[in-house]
Amino acid sequence: MKRKDETMRSICISIISFALVLAWTGTAWTEAQPQDKKASVGQQDREHTEGRALLRRLNRIEYNNTINDLLGIDIKVLDRLPQDGSAYGFDTVDVGLDLAGPTLERYMEAAEVALDAALAHGPRPATLKSRFEINEKTKDLSSKGRPLERQLFTFRCLIESDRVVYFFKDFISPPETWRVFHSGRAPVAGRYTYRIKASSYQQVNDQLISYLVYAGELRRGATDARYVGAFDVAEEPSVAEFTVYQNAGDTIRFLPYGVSDQPRNFNLKKPEEYPGSGLGVHWIEVEGPITPWPPVSYTRLLGEVNLDQGSLADAESVLRRLLPKAFRRPVGEDEVKLYVELAGSGLKQGRTFEDALRLGLKAVLCSPDFLYLKTSPGRLNDFELACRLSYFLWSTMPDDTLLELATKGQLGTPDALHAQVERMLNDPRAHAFTENFTGQWLNIRDVFATTPDMSLYRDYDDLLGQSMVQETHLFFEEMLKGDRSLLEFIDCDWSFLNERLAQHYGIAGVKGQSFRKVDLPADSHRGGVLTQASVLKVTANGLATSPVRRGAFVLDRILGTPPRQPPEDVEAIEPDVRGATTIRAQLAKHRENGGCANCHRQIDPPGFALENFDVIGHWRDRYRIYANDQAGLGNGPRQTKDGALVDSADELARKGKFGNIDEFKTLLLQDEKQIARGLTEKVLIFATGHKIESADRDTLEKIVAAVQAKAYGFRTLIHEVVQSDTFRNK
Repeated sequence: MKRKDETMRSICISIISFALVLAWTGTAWTEAQPQDKKASVGQQDREHTEGRALLRRLNRIEYNNTINDLLGIDIKVLDRLPQDGSAYGFDTVDVGLDLAGPTLERYMEAAEVALDAALAHGPRPATLKSRFEINEKTKDLSSKGRPLERQLFTFRCLIESDRVVYFFKDFISPPETWRVFHSGRAPVAGRYTYRIKASSYQQVNDQLISYLVYAGELRRGATDARYVGAFDVAEEPSVAEFTVYQNAGDTIRFLPYGVSDQPRNFNLKKPEEYPGSGLGVHWIEVEGPITPWPPVSYTRLLGEVNLDQGSLADAESVLRRLLPKAFRRPVGEDEVKLYVELAGSGLKQGRTFEDALRLGLKAVLCSPDFLYLKTSPGRLNDFELACRLSYFLWSTMPDDTLLELATKGQLGTPDALHAQVERMLNDPRAHAFTENFTGQWLNIRDVFATTPDMSLYRDYDDLLGQSMVQETHLFFEEMLKGDRSLLEFIDCDWSFLNERLAQHYGIAGVKGQSFRKVDLPADSHRGGVLTQASVLKVTANGLATSPVRRGAFVLDRILGTPPRQPPEDVEAIEPDVRGATTIRAQLAKHRENGGCANCHRQIDPPGFALENFDVIGHWRDRYRIYANDQAGLGNGPRQTKDGALVDSADELARKGKFGNIDEFKTLLLQDEKQIARGLTEKVLIFATGHKIESADRDTLEKIVAAVQAKAYGFRTLIHEVVQSDTFRNK
């Protein structure tokens, strides 16, 4: 049987590879070009005849979303897929998304996992529905042979009659550490509902007590910990409920917030004498997987076909029904025949109907017509337009409404496109646009790529990091929802904050960890994306800020005028965290290199404008540096002190001087059209999967003019992009 499996796997790969060669020779295997390199005459001729955008495959996120929507399943296969290439700032761009041999193998593995979920049948899999009374469970446990009640200090907790109280925020998840919740691990993959009953313990100075919840594979050394949210508690117990996707073996972890750091030399013998506040957890409930049985996917895929005793005709009916949806267009008889014959070859070798059908289905899910977004030269037909629209705004395949309009030939009219964009932006699936566009345009995906130096930035914590991302996402969605002026990406008097982020920004009056729209004080120095902590963190390295890095970010992402790459022989500036020299003095010396001066006259001023914000986006008047005194190094946190005053003043060419970030933003807003032009270019690249060519410039300027005439509305910009010739042509 093993030899048969290997043989059929080889046949499947051969057929898919052969289809790739026949269908896409010369288009799928394109090398990425540097952004500033002009296309050759031959390339320009090819793009004139074949269209501006090259063939591109679905990226990892698009593939995962598409396979779930196609089959009616809910799985995560991102970790099984290779990392995507990125070009011109996005992982939706054609030249960054090829498909090599080893990559195809990974997609076949992902398809197998998807089919396992879609074709699940037989007895209902194990389910879990349990309540864990935390205090009752912990009383029965022991540590190193001693009763838990005698280990209270070690565990930093207090057992009461109806709850367990946790005192310190550096506490590792009790369910994981005590092995209480091991029986609460997900038995199979699926969506699980959790409920946690919790309350506060002797609140001090009205300090709000919360807890953070993570879900995933939370064993020691595991990195798959997905943030679920932050939940507030009060003296009166309350129940928080949430539903998350879990792989088999996953569980949850909760971390107290608003309680103390563990005090040094804490020697209270009785936890009940502890004077501080705590988080009291009463019980945890878990229920799942939450899915009908047999799953919806089984009926959707098979219809009336019996998986245990089907025939070749049954396989053909399944494949014939699936192929148009999988390929997102009508299919011909020759195409159907190819996949039916593959299933038939399995039956001829004596394989079961299910195994034979899987061969055909797997080939569909790994075929170029599924993995690639195929477009013909010239004007996109309605099916191609439906795909471009759905992967732009939803990062997944077109839904039934789009495909029905395409089938009737009714999608391509301006009114129909406008109506569909409105419908899609109002759909929850549009959150994919928020995550994937801001994640790359503003680099928000990299918020957790670096960990701040905790000696210099001790006020950073998990909740702050998660709150940074949520502010940017909510801000972006409000811009879309309200068709607000895209100039507000530069400056505005509002944002979305919770208590943790408001505290970080020095803004009073925001209580609780739920987010709400907040009017910013005039003296807050906040407003717009440049002063959001998420952007400020991703443009720093965790140890020190760099005006060069931040300045290049502003030029590229905000103004659409990226600086040239530095010469290879120029060394990077290393931050001086001991304050012997300021970054301004270091850059002044750096500019003595004649090859650097011209570029740095453009790059440095926007970077200096942001220098009052530290590595984690906190406002500073002085740099925070290591003390010259070496005492205590290696034995606890390193000593720090205030360094030199921050000097954020500089001058923008042809615009004038500025003294701080507020004056800098005022200067930027003098050139409204360039701000609109820069953002329009980014949206067009993301939406069409191709860089901006010289032939696109007229279209780009038309979009900018149309948006300008409508008060620079951001939702208007999305509509104008979709209606443009660049979007509607290959």
